[in-house]
Amino acid sequence: KDHLAHCSKVSNLKRDEQLDQMAKKLGLSPPNPGPWLAMFTQIADRLDVAIVVTDMKTPGLPVTYVNKACTKLTGYTQDDFVGRNCRFLQGRR
Repeated sequence: KDHLAHCSKVSNLKRDEQLDQMAKKLGLSPPNPGPWLAMFTQIADRLDVAIVVTDMKTPGLPVTYVNKACTKLTGYTQDDFVGRNCRFLQGRR
């Protein structure tokens, strides 16, 4: 969550051609210019499929972002996800 907040504050406002093309293929308007992750989340939040993004560089692979479809599907809030490994969705063993 903090990472996304940081991304939205960065003043490097540019377009990403691949994200623009992805939005177009999905029938969506292109995201507003900005950092890549912020533009990606603009697209992901408009999708009806669940998306989870993890930080592959951090041990434990903590979740850094989930879209609205994921919270609707699972019943967990964004705060429940962020900072945790998504294995918690498996339940107890």
